[in-house]
Amino acid sequence: MIKRLSDPITTLLLCGTLSVLFCVSGSVFAKDRLLAELDLEPSLKSAALVLAVRVDEVLPVRVIHGGKGGQTIHQYRFSPVRVLKGVFTRPELLMTSADLRPYVSTFDPVAIRTGQHRLLILGRSDVGFYGLRRGDTTEQSYPRLSGPDDPMLDAAEGLLAEQETTDRKELVVNLGNHLSQARESGAVALLAALAKRSDVAAQHAPTVSAVASKLRSKDADVREAAALVLTSLFNADYLLEPHSQDEATTALIRVVRNAAQPLSPKVAALQALALVPDSVKQHDEAIDLLSIETRIETNAELAARLDIFGALNEDQTGEAAASLTQLLDTLALDTAPAVQQSTANALVRVAKADGAALLLQRIRRKQSLGLEAAQEIQAMEILFSHVADPWPFQQPFTEMSLTRAEQLAFLRAIAINPAPQLVPMLARLLDPGHPQLRRRATNVLMEIDNEASALALDTQLAEESDLGYKLRMAEFLGRHGIDSGYEYAVEHMSDSRYWEAALRAIAAINKPGAPEQMYEIYRSSNDLKWRKTAVRALGLLHHTPFKDELTELTANLGHPLAPVALWARADLGDTDAIDLLPAALRSRSEALLFASAHAAERFFSQETEQNSGPGRDVLDLLTGLARYGENSVHVRGAALDALLAADDSQIDSVLISMISDRGLEDTSLMVRVQELLRERRVKVWNDASVLVTAD
Repeated sequence: MIKRLSDPITTLLLCGTLSVLFCVSGSVFAKDRLLAELDLEPSLKSAALVLAVRVDEVLPVRVIHGGKGGQTIHQYRFSPVRVLKGVFTRPELLMTSADLRPYVSTFDPVAIRTGQHRLLILGRSDVGFYGLRRGDTTEQSYPRLSGPDDPMLDAAEGLLAEQETTDRKELVVNLGNHLSQARESGAVALLAALAKRSDVAAQHAPTVSAVASKLRSKDADVREAAALVLTSLFNADYLLEPHSQDEATTALIRVVRNAAQPLSPKVAALQALALVPDSVKQHDEAIDLLSIETRIETNAELAARLDIFGALNEDQTGEAAASLTQLLDTLALDTAPAVQQSTANALVRVAKADGAALLLQRIRRKQSLGLEAAQEIQAMEILFSHVADPWPFQQPFTEMSLTRAEQLAFLRAIAINPAPQLVPMLARLLDPGHPQLRRRATNVLMEIDNEASALALDTQLAEESDLGYKLRMAEFLGRHGIDSGYEYAVEHMSDSRYWEAALRAIAAINKPGAPEQMYEIYRSSNDLKWRKTAVRALGLLHHTPFKDELTELTANLGHPLAPVALWARADLGDTDAIDLLPAALRSRSEALLFASAHAAERFFSQETEQNSGPGRDVLDLLTGLARYGENSVHVRGAALDALLAADDSQIDSVLISMISDRGLEDTSLMVRVQELLRERRVKVWNDASVLVTAD
């Protein structure tokens, strides 16, 4: 049951005092970096030597330079107590502060003291070893240990043991098993590794359960880290299966219920609960527990409770909207930004247009007093993105004098669904002196994608300093009949960094005489790069007189121009080239594989028959290319594009195979695979390779 705020005066006094406490609660938000600070994986992977040491001696040495300038260098004498990676045969390790600080500007040489135990993660240079792990402080770069049996060392060994595990699903299972025995900082390090595989772990109930179990830890940092990872898992779980959320929800509610709970774990738990409102509703005691009427002493907790309140009561209006309206009326105009943002978000989620109208009144009140209203403007995105015609709601902002922060907030709010009538306002924001504002305004104008937005951007093309983005703008302008970017595109079409963007721009502009110019480059240039891009451009420009020469160029697939010629034949719709695809897709040439996969995409997007004959053979070969981890990311991405164009029946199993490939981590292709799995709502663990956690 929704409760209304019964004491607005108390609420007003509370919210007023919250702004005083913001400097305290701000440290809570900084602790969101907890997982990043103990993410050991990257440095462990790159390290030449990883060992736990005891600090036996710290000797400051004063060095005079040039007879005048002085510098103190610290000499450390370390005794190895446990080697985790590499081989170290000496009885002691001597290093200086210069060795340990190459990438750490905030390194404090006196923080390392005699008698301490430290974890050293070292790289190797021509001289010897140097500090590899980069952190903001000495403690992050060289974590302090309790001794040779510190929990972090067991976690590091567990991570090192998984270095050769290439299947991300298997890795998630193994990390979950390691986590069950981990404690203190070691548990946080393993949780950090799991957080990076949330896309896979979110649908694996045993792993979610293993993370939730850490909410019972006696260590507050472990509880906070577990709640942060659950937030990541809930965000990644597009299937929203109740059985994998209920246990975690129960554990999170237990953390919030604990009156003696430190602030950081409680806030992290509240932030996680805001993502699973349906699961929270199944716990009767949670509604009162999470009420915004509860006495709250910090901004961080109030903001988190407001987020939950908005999620639990979305589109319900009634008492929920009245409670938020009452809170907004009593909320000081200069209260903490986090509280204002969460209040605004909740109000728009619950009351939609009526809530937005109230926020608009608040925005005007704040501006009349010289206060910024970026939080309220940003909250409008919730409404803007869900209405068919956003103009009635966006129009009032065109009449306001917005600060830079407010302009940026407005641009973020309208990014998904901008009204075409905003073009004049957006054109005024294309200020070269404010690059961030200019870039966002340009993106929105291209999202509007009409003649007026193209005319506005045409005057700005020469001002754009980022060549890649300039070519993207040139393509956009070309689609609207403006050829201002043609010269930029032609001049850079042979540059491997920009040739795709340049060719797309040339094709979009389709300037009269362009095919003849491209053919002249192909015929007369002595540079293979220029000839390749000219061939590709002729295909994109649909220059049919070139068809016979393209056929000759592909007669021998070993010809240097064969890959782009095959691609160009596909652009021209030359279906005779389909017969070449099986041989091309079996090639060992990456250039030919890449081009033939794109050629297949073009044929399939033109609805060329793929269910029999060479078409089916091509699909099977493309499936193999996309799955095989030894292929480059570019080839695998092109193969995936072709399978999507063909709407092949095997696409879901291919996506599962790719999401399981550790070699694709930290690549743009992995991001695309994640988006496709979410869009298609694929059950990642619902195939024959499902792994179960060990007892």
